[in-house]
Amino acid sequence: MSHKPFYIQQNNLYIVPVCHYRFEFAWYVNRAIREICPSSIAVELPSTLGDYISIAVKRFPYLSVVFYQNGRGDYIYFPVEPTDPLCEAVRTGMELNIPFHFVDLDVDEYPLFLIPFLILIQFI
Repeated sequence: MSHKPFYIQQNNLYIVPVCHYRFEFAWYVNRAIREICPSSIAVELPSTLGDYISIAVKRFPYLSVVFYQNGRGDYIYFPVEPTDPLCEAVRTGMELNIPFHFVDLDVDEYPLFLIPFLILIQFI
C-alpha cells in the first residue's frame, strides 16, 4: 500500500505536522522531503542546540542525548533518535544536501498547547 505524505501547502511553504518520537511521522517527513525537494528545511528545534543536534544526528543509528542547563538552572534531557521526525528532517537534509535551519525559540517554559511542525520551503 502506497501512502502519500501529508502536508499543508501555502504558496512556496509546505508545513508537515508531526508528533515527536514517532517512527511513522519520521517516515512521512522523509517521504515529504523527497517528494517536495525543498530549497531549505525549517526545523522546530532551538538554534542554540543546532550544533549539538547536528553532531548527534551524524552519529545515527546510535542514540545520543543533549543534556544542558536552561536559564533557570534546570537540567534538560533531550534525546536525539532516528524515530523523531525533526531529527529525521535534519538527517534527510544532510543526506540530500538541503540546507536546514533550527527556527524554534529557546525558552524555559512552553505553553500548555503546542503543535509540532516542520516547514519545507521551495524557492521559485
